[in-house]
Amino acid sequence: HIAPTKALVFQAQTLLMCVLSRRQMCLAMRALVGAMCTWGTTSLLIGEAPPASCGGRFVAPGAPLHATDLNGMAMQDVCIVKPGPYYVFLIGDWGGVVHGLPDALANPDVKPVPADHRSKKFPHHERKFVAGVDDRAQFLVAEQMEDRAAKNEPDYILNAGDNFYWSGILAQCGGAPFQHLGTGQWRKVFEEVYDGPALKGKQWLGVLGNHDYGGFKFTAGWDQTIGYTWGTDVPTSTHRWMTPAQYWKVKVWYPDFSVDYFFVDTNAYNAFSVDVVSEHNICSAAHNVVSASCGPQGPIHLDDCPGWFARLWEAQIGWLERHLSQSKAEWQVIVTHFPPEYGTKAWMYLSQTYGIDLIVSGHKHLQEVWGPDKDNNFLAPTAWVVSGGGGGITSDGVPTEDGNDDQYGFIELELSKELITVSAISHGGKVRSTTHVNQRPPLLGEPIAWPFHFTSTRTTTTTLTATTSTVTKTSTFTETHTSTATETKTLTETRTLTTTTITSTTITSTTITETSTTKTATRTATSTETMTWTATSTSTSTETMTKTRTVTTTSTHTHSFVFEATDDADWRRSADPAQAVGGKAPALGSHAHVPAASWGKPVSSPWGEMPTRTSTSSTTTSSTVTSVTVTTTSTSTTTRSTTTVTSTTTVTTTVTTRTSTATVSTTQTTTSVRSTMMTTTPPPPTTSKLSTVDKGLGDEFSPFRK
Repeated sequence: HIAPTKALVFQAQTLLMCVLSRRQMCLAMRALVGAMCTWGTTSLLIGEAPPASCGGRFVAPGAPLHATDLNGMAMQDVCIVKPGPYYVFLIGDWGGVVHGLPDALANPDVKPVPADHRSKKFPHHERKFVAGVDDRAQFLVAEQMEDRAAKNEPDYILNAGDNFYWSGILAQCGGAPFQHLGTGQWRKVFEEVYDGPALKGKQWLGVLGNHDYGGFKFTAGWDQTIGYTWGTDVPTSTHRWMTPAQYWKVKVWYPDFSVDYFFVDTNAYNAFSVDVVSEHNICSAAHNVVSASCGPQGPIHLDDCPGWFARLWEAQIGWLERHLSQSKAEWQVIVTHFPPEYGTKAWMYLSQTYGIDLIVSGHKHLQEVWGPDKDNNFLAPTAWVVSGGGGGITSDGVPTEDGNDDQYGFIELELSKELITVSAISHGGKVRSTTHVNQRPPLLGEPIAWPFHFTSTRTTTTTLTATTSTVTKTSTFTETHTSTATETKTLTETRTLTTTTITSTTITSTTITETSTTKTATRTATSTETMTWTATSTSTSTETMTKTRTVTTTSTHTHSFVFEATDDADWRRSADPAQAVGGKAPALGSHAHVPAASWGKPVSSPWGEMPTRTSTSSTTTSSTVTSVTVTTTSTSTTTRSTTTVTSTTTVTTTVTTRTSTATVSTTQTTTSVRSTMMTTTPPPPTTSKLSTVDKGLGDEFSPFRK
């Protein structure tokens, strides 16, 4: 027997309602699928009971080691047991910019303001500024949420991402997510803004937006945004934040219906090749440093970034198929950041195959509601909503002061068993639109093409050729050699005059000594040699780099379908519609109720063989780096200056006072005079050679010697 699912219920209703009464149909359903079927005055109800552990609040499991560890988790079911009506709020793109952190934490007057996206820096979004609205949009929307909550109390709030502009939590990714970093943003942007009495304690269930990853980079503290789910030890935390993984699910039970919520990360639609320069490329090499990494959780490096997000999205497609096909809830609601205009084919396939009722999103900075009957709704009858006017960033269009527009605001969902009522509330409290959404069955009839039935090869080749980098360094060294030679000559002359007088009576001898001046001649020769070396080092680096990244993805999905019966033989199935007996078209979605464990296996049912499905997927990635050449050339130039020789001659003359002593006698005498002169000649002078200026200018004196 088969587990009862939404898809199976709708198919059974289609088969039986034209021939059976409502009570007979209920009994037939119970016989067909073994469901605990109850009869009421409204509609058929599959009697799936909530688990015994079902409580009134959302409870996360234990904190993980990495932010990606809980991807795909199913949170414990939640039960809302109070009487209706039941309300849920939706908001996206709400977290403004706080200037001056962390100093601004001490100043209560510093409030978050919208990131200015309408300035001339963004030509495609340039528009006039509306004072009183554009500068406090987040607070205007928060005030209207508080006013509305006082009238229609929400059970919880759905958060479509872009929680902190411009670049998410101001921290580096890669740390343990449960270790909170005190940037001050949580307190200023979240806790102190949505703190009115009617909103206190209301839990926020959400996803990440592209700005939570960093906007044009992937290294912001996006794992901190996940980690705040466990921020129980953070003094400012009010324990309302609930984003335990990049993608996750939870079932919410009400007294007479249930809702399956699927929280999906669609940021792959802003994760392009690293060479794409764009303000919306999370993986851009222009804004991520070469060494960018978020550690083991990934992306582990810049080149891994596009593939990391692509693999994340591909994993979610399979996860969605598996859990949507097993959903027994009345309502299936997708919560994501990018509207279904991104990934159109995938959302068309999933909505039509599994009967998604409502997709809620943000990203576009305005408010839009695409109801089941709205023109140009390519997902009809699936409804989808954009609530990107939360006020964290300026709106795409010009708002009015009274809020009679669809620029800033939030969405109110009123849930019931048969209907979801979507009300768009503006920043001025105006109800801009009211839309009714009914449960959407899987499409019966012609199938749409499976968007992932393809084999594709994507080759990205980046070649950087003949990139020459020349660095010239010039160093000048100057040395001065001074050689001094001193030559001194000393000449001493002594003259002696001896007179001998002989008298008959007296002999008087007188000696007169004359000492001449000592003349000293000093010749000083100074030789100064200045040598200048100019060392020029020229480094030329030529790098030729070719990176080739080839990603080959093969995804093959083989479906078997239930065909419209024309006779008994037509109950036979085939994976290929062209081989169908009678050539009838298969009914899309007829495989939706098959549990994942039964894929590829025959299953019995009251009306014949059930569909089978096999799925194979392979990805091949190769990266090649070739021809890296680095050439370095060093040139040294030595310039020797002209030797300058300076010669100085000094002559010193010393005059000694001449003294003569004479004795005169009156006695006539005969005198003989003998005069002698002695000249003392000094030894030859010692002269320092001036030619030594060239000494040491050979190998031992390098131009680079300091």
